[in-house]
Amino acid sequence: MHYVLSASNEHNLKNVRRITAESVDDFSNIIAARDESGRPDIKLGAGVATAFGCTVAGRVDEQHVLQLVETLLKAGADEIAIADTVGYANPGQVRKLVRQVLALIGDLPVTCHLHDTRGLGLANVVVALDADVRSFDSSLGGLDGCPFAPNATGNINTEDTVFLLESEGMKTGIDIHALLAIREQVASWLPEEPFVGSIARAGLPKTFVGSRLHHALT
Repeated sequence: MHYVLSASNEHNLKNVRRITAESVDDFSNIIAARDESGRPDIKLGAGVATAFGCTVAGRVDEQHVLQLVETLLKAGADEIAIADTVGYANPGQVRKLVRQVLALIGDLPVTCHLHDTRGLGLANVVVALDADVRSFDSSLGGLDGCPFAPNATGNINTEDTVFLLESEGMKTGIDIHALLAIREQVASWLPEEPFVGSIARAGLPKTFVGSRLHHALT
């Protein structure tokens, strides 16, 4: 299960009508309820939204984000996600913050949640990869967005992200051909939604060799 709060108090108030400290308390209560239920198999992740900036408050202090990560870890988070909710992050920011988060978190998983609002989504993936992040949020066709980020795009495009990772020699286990077929199917159901993505537009290069799963797409 994944729980999200914002590093920016202003964003958190708009998003869930609580200041960030109240959301931290709520997360601690959820951890306690999980522990009391006798279900240690239920893993609880915590996502820190607006970690690189906020459309409401502007700058978000890096040290505040790191303190928030420490607090969530002490509360019992099994995983941490660092989110560029409004598409403000640049590669230098991502590299610096992610390395510090990884140093804090030890062996627990870290996920990066990135948007491509200003064209830096995949560049941010590359620097996060170099910092040893191996988990990323993405969305088919670049769908989604944030209601408090005017003109923002959705998450990084899944098809383009898979292409990037496979091109870098990483095995995602995702059949990109099947993924592109699913994209076409979903786009036909949502004709009013703006689907984006370079691979869907330009196609795969003839030199591309990636994962191809041997099963029928149904």
